[in-house]
Amino acid sequence: APRHPPQHDAVHCPHQYFVVNAFDQGSNVCVDLATYDGRIGFEAAAPKPLRDRIGYPPAHGPVPTLMRYVIDPAAGAVLETRKLTDVAGDAPEVADAVMGHAYRYAYVPTAAASDDIPDRGAFFYFGAIAKIDVETGNAQRWSAGADAIVSPCTFVARPNSVSEDDGWLLTYVLRESGTQVAIFDARLLETGPVATLELGVHLPGVSHVRWAPALKLD
Repeated sequence: APRHPPQHDAVHCPHQYFVVNAFDQGSNVCVDLATYDGRIGFEAAAPKPLRDRIGYPPAHGPVPTLMRYVIDPAAGAVLETRKLTDVAGDAPEVADAVMGHAYRYAYVPTAAASDDIPDRGAFFYFGAIAKIDVETGNAQRWSAGADAIVSPCTFVARPNSVSEDDGWLLTYVLRESGTQVAIFDARLLETGPVATLELGVHLPGVSHVRWAPALKLD
């Protein structure tokens, strides 16, 4: 339940889609968001014949910016606003252990230098993964290459992990030749996958990913 009665229209920010994380900071609340300086368009996700028929030619929209807002809920005021990094990304992931708590790392799909996509702001066309240090703004990146797009990733903690990023990242990599699952050491993302699973099928665009340990699907 809220700690204070809600105060509507007290906090203003650009368009936002996904929440990175949120946590208490004394009597204040830190809310980290993927924001857009303008309307989020999904026209580029539609097949070209449909876009042509309804008259929606693709156009480059605003790129996602990861932002932090420090909010005083009692006063209904934003005390601090800052960019977490210069890396554009959305559909973020953090380790389960730090959800709702102060944290250090976030993982997001981002655009690769080789990406040739119809909308530079559409995260579902991004071809790279980034690990963001939200304290320094520094980032590690890995690109799947010019012929691929990546899904959002999921973090899997190593048993008896000793640090927030001690675990693995899993992401789907979609290519014309098929779909893979790329597995990374989350501490060393930029060194590339430690293993790659060939699924033997073509998956459509994957917008959400979640790890479920020991789950049996009948």
